[in-house]
Order: sequence, then structure tokens, then C-alpha cells
Amino acid sequence: MSRTCYDAATGKEVRKMNDYDERQILARGRAFMWGFFSLMICLMVYGLTDMLIEPWCDTLTGCIICICVSLIVFAVICIRQDAFAGIGQKRKRNLTVLLVLTAANLLFGVSHIIDGDLLRDGVLSFRSVSLIVGTTTGLVLLVYWFHGLRDRGET
Repeated sequence: MSRTCYDAATGKEVRKMNDYDERQILARGRAFMWGFFSLMICLMVYGLTDMLIEPWCDTLTGCIICICVSLIVFAVICIRQDAFAGIGQKRKRNLTVLLVLTAANLLFGVSHIIDGDLLRDGVLSFRSVSLIVGTTTGLVLLVYWFHGLRDRGET
């Protein structure tokens, strides 16, 4: 709201830190599309495995796994097409946020492994979600970091 008022008052548009150019917007649209398709496919596979064989995880954990798979698909496509971060965003800041999220979730996940809370009656319980999310953010972190190394090597 304040940005709109400032733009109207000054006649200038202020670029925000998360603005994207046209190429990035198109790339993010494709990434959203593939992320959505992967979510639908993953949910169907989860539903079929849950229906046809014995449940291997509780319902919410299965849904979180499907969401994490689709987030990985989205993030990898965005990163590979240089549309993960907006114009003016710092790569180091994004890497730091991903590192903190990964470390915190993996720390909680390891504590649940030590406590023996991951499985309940042979079924993956909700206590495993921290480990799953930590692995997801860790994979995104690695892809983003390797992409940055590749970019640095080309310049």
C-alpha cells in the first residue's frame, strides 16, 4: 500500500528486492506448473500405495512428503533458470536462510531419531516431518550453492 502511494506521489516506481523480470516470471510460471503436476502425481501415488498396501506413514506425513517433492521440483526449475531470487536479492542471504532452516529442521529430526519417535507401530509418524523438511531445504540449498559455483566459474 505504501509503495503504491509513494509511486503515485512521486511518479516513480521503486523496485523492491523481490521484483522479477519478464524472463523470470515466465520461468517461475513453468516451475509452478511442474511443481503442481508433481504434487498431483505424488498425491495419487501416495493415495494408491496407502489404499493397496499397508499404510507406511500417517496421512499428514504422506501429504508433507508430497508437498516437499513438489517444492523441490519448483525450486530446482527456478534455480536452473535463474528465477529463484528476485532482482537485487543477495545470493549469500538466501543461502544463509536455507542453511539455518536446514540445520534447525535436521537438529529437530535427529532429536526425534534419538528419542525413537519416528516410527509408531511400524508407521512413519508426524515426528519425521522435521527430518523430511530439513532434507528438502538441504537439497534446495545444495542445488542453489552448486548453481552459484557454476555461475561463478563462467564469469
